[in-house]
Amino acid sequence: MSASRRSASCSTSTRWRERISTPRVEDTEHRLQTDQNTFIMHGVVDLLVNTPGAGGDPGDCEIWDYKGTSRVSMTPNDLLSYQFQMQVYARLYELKHDVLPKKVVIYLLSELDGPTCPTKRPVNAVLEFDASNGLSKAAIDIAMAEFVDTVGEIEIARAHDQWDPSPPDCISEQDCAICDFRWDCSTPQRWEGREAEVSVGGTETTEMTE
Repeated sequence: MSASRRSASCSTSTRWRERISTPRVEDTEHRLQTDQNTFIMHGVVDLLVNTPGAGGDPGDCEIWDYKGTSRVSMTPNDLLSYQFQMQVYARLYELKHDVLPKKVVIYLLSELDGPTCPTKRPVNAVLEFDASNGLSKAAIDIAMAEFVDTVGEIEIARAHDQWDPSPPDCISEQDCAICDFRWDCSTPQRWEGREAEVSVGGTETTEMTE
């Protein structure tokens, strides 16, 4: 990483900490895991944050996950992917604590980039999901069923040692850039991925059905 990039990353991290009320943080790198008989699901939540004015009970906690991206660079498929991840995290949280989190929050750190530190949190820096917009038990059940189906597809591919390439334009350039197999990839777009050309607007809370 270049010196300028390290400096920018440190600046963004400092600005993010300034926007968070530390006493609200209940836990960091909160580990979640469940045995599904044929496979084990696990994940690490960046932050557990207490809802303002709440007593710290598991049902009053919020899951916070931060992403090093901005709203304008995200496509609808990226948002759906993030929502799917949060739905899975919510179920893992429920299995551990016997209750769903109050809500889940995705914090887009690149929205804090700029020549000066914002005096308040930018509206576009946060995506929130609760029972009214993607975090209902029914929505979570659908996400979990999709996850189980995907595991089954992976096991079939592994048994036959056949890994079909992804359809064109379904993989982001960012994902391609960090993939260990990008140098020997048979996807139609080779390893270049597709550029994020679709701008996504919206409010802090976005209904997307990540």
